[in-house]
Amino acid sequence: MAKEQVNKKQFEKLTAQEEKILRLLREERNLLQKKFPLPYALFAFFGFVATWAGLFRLIQETPLLNNNPIFLIVLGLSILIITGAAYRKLG
Repeated sequence: MAKEQVNKKQFEKLTAQEEKILRLLREERNLLQKKFPLPYALFAFFGFVATWAGLFRLIQETPLLNNNPIFLIVLGLSILIITGAAYRKLG
């Protein structure tokens, strides 16, 4: 029992340290976003486009998805419905 409490305290300390690091990173990100809005926006846009292009190529290289557009549409809609339901349940 005592060992579990020690591990829990260590975990809480680690979590507090992680929160501190995340807060500092958030502050730095906000500072960069305010100081350099155009490069920040271009960088974010590049990340979005790179992700989109990667997913597009992945779909093209997967025979099941590339050869069956109806299956791809059903899969995509199913994922949207599942994630939407999960989002609503989480609040």
